[in-house]
Parts: sequence; structure tokens; C-alpha cells
Amino acid sequence: MPLKTWVGLILCNMVWALNPVMGKWVLLDFSPPQGAWLRYFLALLGYGALVPILRKSREFKGHKFYFNPKSGTERALIWTLAFMTFCYSPLTQMVGLASSHATENSLIIAMEPLMTVALAWIFLGERLGLKMVLIFSLALSGFGFLSDLLPWKGGLAFEGHIRGNVILLLSLLGEASYSVLSRKLMRKHEATEIFGSALLLGVVLLTFSVLFLQGTAIFHPAFFISTLTFKSLFGLIWLGPIGTTLSYLYWMVALKSNQIAGLALTLFIQPVLGAFFGRMFLGEKLELRQGFGAGLILAAVVIFIWAEIRSTKSGLKV
Repeated sequence: MPLKTWVGLILCNMVWALNPVMGKWVLLDFSPPQGAWLRYFLALLGYGALVPILRKSREFKGHKFYFNPKSGTERALIWTLAFMTFCYSPLTQMVGLASSHATENSLIIAMEPLMTVALAWIFLGERLGLKMVLIFSLALSGFGFLSDLLPWKGGLAFEGHIRGNVILLLSLLGEASYSVLSRKLMRKHEATEIFGSALLLGVVLLTFSVLFLQGTAIFHPAFFISTLTFKSLFGLIWLGPIGTTLSYLYWMVALKSNQIAGLALTLFIQPVLGAFFGRMFLGEKLELRQGFGAGLILAAVVIFIWAEIRSTKSGLKV
């Protein structure tokens, strides 16, 4: 992989590592549904502004950026993809983050590649070997310690960061579904078409969801301007145009010309830096038991990446 690609991927993961902190800043002024809608609405605006520029670039020359589904199967796939990735996932992420900590969020998000493999097993029938089952079990054990679910003490108060972390774990189903659901669409459509269409439809669904949950208040400019502060504005710009539009597009370009195993190596940066940023900007600290859980999650991710690299070289699946 070229050095400039490595640098770009590292920068992407550094951006994503700050997302939980930025999310906390947004939640200082807005409710979770409002914060989720603002993030992806701004991401859509950023995407729309970039399209004319990208059409002239070498990397995206001749690409399409939206598509009109031609069959019932395509319509079902793109609407499901839009709902899961750009409606369900942002809503649950923000709700979970509101009750949890940015540091724990960063570590839980590290489990996304494992969740993708699990969904591929459930919905695509891909083989799930014993090694993958053990890796996933290790990660879930780490999640249990991180969230104070382990060791089991009998009874469970589903509140505080326990509730938040469980919701964050469930939110990964939305992010992971993007890789799984887009596979069939990628046979006929480019990644930019799928991303643009899913983002547009997802914001439509997210808009109706926020209207149902919160009413019309957030759509009044006076409410938005009076509520906004420098921290939440910076957080929204970081999460939307930078943390979603630019970084996702770069990742797709890198994915097109490089092996997934090589890209996966850079994902390890995200939870490590995310924990550091949580401590640096929010003063968050992990207790010893939670630190042990974080170590188990990171170990599971490292083993998974190592297994993916080995399977890529040998032509076998984990």
C-alpha cells in the first residue's frame, strides 16, 4: 500500500477517534435525536457540495453519485441500507452516548468488524469458523467487563453507562449492515452511488423520525441559532462533513485499490486514540475492571485483523 494511502487512512481513523468526544459536545446543546439529524443533514449538504468537484477529479471521473433502483430487490436493499446505516444507527449511537462515556464508545465501536462478520453469517450464510466464534466471545467478554456486566453479581440495574453501552453495542448492527447489505448492490453500482443514495434516503427517514420523536422545534432556524454554541457547532461540522462525508469517501477510494486486511490494520488506531481523547478532552478514566475489559476487546480486534491477514495470504476464510 502506498505511503500516502497509509497516511490518509490513519488520518481517517484519527477523525473517527474524535467522533465520540465531538458527539458529547453536540449533546451539550441538543437531544440525541436532534444531534443525529443535524450530523447527517450536514453530511448530506457536504456530499452535495462535493459532487460537482468530484466529477472533475481523476479518482471519481465517470462515477455516478446517486442511482434509481430498477427492481423491487434493489429498492428493498437501498431503503433497508438507508434505514439501518443512516437512521437507526445514528439515533441509537446518540442515545447510547448520552448515557455512556466517549472512551467506552470508542472501544465498543472497535467491535464493528466483528459485528459485520456475524451479520454476514446470519444474513449471507457465510461460514463462521471456530476461530471467529472464539474471537467474538473474547470481544463480548471484554464488553461485559467494560460495561460492568461482568463479573455477574445477580440482578441488573439497566441504567447509567450499562444502558448506554448496551445501546451502543446494538447500534453497531446499523454500521455493520452497510458492508453486508451493499454487497449485492455493488455488483451493478459503484460505491459512490450506494453511499449517496443511502445517505439521501437515510436523512429523509431520519427527518421523519425526529419529527415523530421531537416535533418541529429543531427545524426552526431561531431555535437552532439560539441553541447552538461554539462547541456544538464545531462538533457538528466534525461529525458531519468531515467525520462522515470526507472520511467515508476516502475510505471507499482506498478500499477500491487495496486489500481489506491492509485497511483493517489502521482500525486499531481508533479505539486507542479514542480512549486518549476521552481522557484529554473530557477527563474520563477507566477503572481497573473496565481497563481489563478494554484490553480484551483490543486483543480480540488484533487477533481478528491478524487472522484476516493470514486468510488473505493463504486464500482461506477465518
